Amino acid sequence: MTRNGERALNLFDKRSGMLWLFFAASILLLSMLAFFWVGFLGSDDALYWRGASGWLNHFPYLGGDHWTLRHTLVVPMALARLIFGNSAASLALPTILYAEGTIAIIGVLLWRNSGPLTAIIALVLISTYPQMIIYSSTADIDVGELFFVLLAFFLLSSVFARLNGRKPSPADQRALFFAGTSLGLALLSRETAVFSVAAVAVLCLAQYKLERKYYLLVFLGVIAVVGLEITYLWSLSGHFLYRYSLDAHHDNTINRWIDQGAAIPFVHPAIDPIIMLLLNHNFGLVSWIAIPLSIWVSRRRDLSDGERILVVLMGTLALVWSVLAAALWTALVLIPRYYLIPAICVLILAAIALNKMWQDGRRWLPCLLVALLVASSMGALALDNRNFMIGEHKLVELAVSRNITIHTDKQTLRRADLLLEWADARGRVTDAPFHSGDFVFVNPLRNPSKLNPSIDWKLLYESPIPFSGGHLIACSLPDRLVPKAMRGAGGCQHDSLKLYQVGAN
Repeated sequence: MTRNGERALNLFDKRSGMLWLFFAASILLLSMLAFFWVGFLGSDDALYWRGASGWLNHFPYLGGDHWTLRHTLVVPMALARLIFGNSAASLALPTILYAEGTIAIIGVLLWRNSGPLTAIIALVLISTYPQMIIYSSTADIDVGELFFVLLAFFLLSSVFARLNGRKPSPADQRALFFAGTSLGLALLSRETAVFSVAAVAVLCLAQYKLERKYYLLVFLGVIAVVGLEITYLWSLSGHFLYRYSLDAHHDNTINRWIDQGAAIPFVHPAIDPIIMLLLNHNFGLVSWIAIPLSIWVSRRRDLSDGERILVVLMGTLALVWSVLAAALWTALVLIPRYYLIPAICVLILAAIALNKMWQDGRRWLPCLLVALLVASSMGALALDNRNFMIGEHKLVELAVSRNITIHTDKQTLRRADLLLEWADARGRVTDAPFHSGDFVFVNPLRNPSKLNPSIDWKLLYESPIPFSGGHLIACSLPDRLVPKAMRGAGGCQHDSLKLYQVGAN
């Protein structure tokens, strides 16, 4: 066989292997999503749906808040609705595709730079990682932001690996620009992506692999995307900084002294992020195992050029992102989702470290650590609450199956609005005052107030509200050890969803 033939065969084998790995990782991810599915939340996802409706009904569309301006989720959602109609599948599809795209990027990135075993380890860890599963099974922007940030750093790593001491070719320069456009799309996804731009700025200042003038191509790519969006919104609104005027005032309730989702004992804003990374179940054992592995592998002197590039890029991104997210305590609430990207970076570095341990001959140790990381992730997912919308789903089911008009509280109706639309049952539920003979649905998760004892309540239906694993554990511990947020909206009392018919005494 000729040398060219051998190269072609090796390339085919490599691509075939990567395709099989992507297929296996996709099946694993989809299986995890199916088993630990969260689904519709009636919160930000309903706002994204509204933004998609704007694009479908009022093109060209000017969003009215920072959720409807997240074009990288809203526009694909509108396209999904055009193809598949108005349903929960159209709501979830863009996020799932972003998750699959993220898996593909990580697989190719590690296969090229560190080999098949590193890619396999990383995809197993990431496809079972709690936050990856949780945010891939909801219509949220987190995974879309992750996709575009990793795509940008994938392009950067590809350029750096090809340079080998020479100046960037025209193709390399185009790749640098496209890395910038990907970062720009990440910024259109969520403003926290500016942390990734800051990480590139750190690399630029250090002149890592490139002279600073070539890093300007990356920043030009960012400016191109952001500038086009500013021009578009300016032309529709007449306000030059329309998006940023909305972003600056969208949340006035941030208080890092109060737990707003971290579910940890709060001590001080300066150290609470570290406590969250160590104790919040969403991170599994990443902070206990993967971070030390990342530090260990960064000190290895036998890394290949590709591995060294990944250590620098992923380490810089994780560190800069975490420091900025922790430092901006007056601008960001302390919640695990803002640390998704650093966690994925750390898992990538941990996979390289585990591969090195395997090569060193200590094969029992990487097997044990992978097993611990996966087991902790599965345990965390089992503890997580996936019953947020159980009341709203039951309300829709009752409204459709019994073909009656049901009264309920404003919060339950608001969150159930889209579910009712999909079931063509919007007119069957109201939050108007009820009278004798009316049907009333009581959802203690949204409205824990007691029933008026002067009214004759005839119970027609009752369904217990199951506790999540984490809820059961939290309620078994002393009050002083468990933040109130961990016990859930209903506290530790077993309660039920109930349908009454109102009578009169």
